[in-house]
Amino acid sequence: MPAAAPTDATTCPHCQATVGAKWTYCWLCNQPLSGEGADLPPQTLRTSTGTKNLMSLTTKVVGGAVGAGLVLVAFGLLLEQEYGGILLMLVVLFPPAIYTGVKALDGRKTGDEPQTLMHHAGVFMASLAVTLSTLSLIAVAIGIALFVACLAICASMNAR
Repeated sequence: MPAAAPTDATTCPHCQATVGAKWTYCWLCNQPLSGEGADLPPQTLRTSTGTKNLMSLTTKVVGGAVGAGLVLVAFGLLLEQEYGGILLMLVVLFPPAIYTGVKALDGRKTGDEPQTLMHHAGVFMASLAVTLSTLSLIAVAIGIALFVACLAICASMNAR
């Protein structure tokens, strides 16, 4: 009889979802896969992880409110026909959104422990800070270039 092929997946004892071998929590039911509480029924665990569930709910509500606010701002700009503002929102928010999505998909491909919504929000905010910093540096560089160009034009006008 041939030996079974090694696998990097296992099954959650609570909901029977397929999970990575190195994971400590199930991606579906958010219950511990081994260690303290792994042999308890899911109802018992849910009451003991109430703080974690509250934090997750708070993060979802805040993230949803920020997302809804951004949609309302974009809709208001669209109604006022301020297309430059919409374009600016896209330029600022699109790169962090793409980066966050790529990092989330990359984590799923490699079989790492699934990230929480808070982790995704942190990745988005960090990449938004990098995007805003980069755009600020570009704006300063353009300002300096325009200033130098104006000085050169003024100097050439005075030389005549």
